[in-house]
Amino acid sequence: MSSGLIDDYCQWTGLGRNEVEDRVQHAREINAKDYFTHSSEESFYKESEFYIYDIISASDNSQQLEDKLKKFIPGLTESLRVTTGKFLDFGAGVGLMCEWMARNTKMDVHYCDLNGYISQFAEWRFTKYKLPVKMMFAEMVDFNLPYTFDVIFSDAVWEHLDPEMQIRYAEKLPSFLNNGGLFVLLIDLAGESAEMPMHYNVDIQAVHESVGKLCDCLYGKYQFASVWWRKR
Repeated sequence: MSSGLIDDYCQWTGLGRNEVEDRVQHAREINAKDYFTHSSEESFYKESEFYIYDIISASDNSQQLEDKLKKFIPGLTESLRVTTGKFLDFGAGVGLMCEWMARNTKMDVHYCDLNGYISQFAEWRFTKYKLPVKMMFAEMVDFNLPYTFDVIFSDAVWEHLDPEMQIRYAEKLPSFLNNGGLFVLLIDLAGESAEMPMHYNVDIQAVHESVGKLCDCLYGKYQFASVWWRKR
């Protein structure tokens, strides 16, 4: 079994646990300042050594992530355990969902995010725990994928996209689903704030209507957590 993210991050960076825990506790305050020291959004996401603390604050290990998903989308983890084929976590961050999938399912697991500081940590963890996760990288303004997938999962990505990209990605990402595939989408709808300057407001109705051009909603239409089925 794996250690938690905090323990692993301490090992990866050489930082003390007390220092990392303090930064996790104050992640949003730290990031609100760090965000404006970068020349662009892409630079912030790729190069910041502080944004990772906000991600770690959401879940320290894959069991905490599973508990969150059970609360947000009842029955999802049970369904994934018996699903086969290719799985993609789009905007996979530190890789906890990929870890959970690699440990609990028979799916062929793929990670996709920007190639930068956070993805380097994720790849280090996959190597450390000998998890069979394949790494893929996207750019901030667009993406292309080498495969189609049976399940695409995306958590806490859309609120980081400007409104035009939110719609474009909502139309494009489901096109990489195989017929009958599932698209699981979780979006933070809190919107823009001084505490989270990297967030945009999300028109959830417009985003879901864009996803609906290729998919039928199985759960959570116009809600922050939803599940979609690619029309045959």
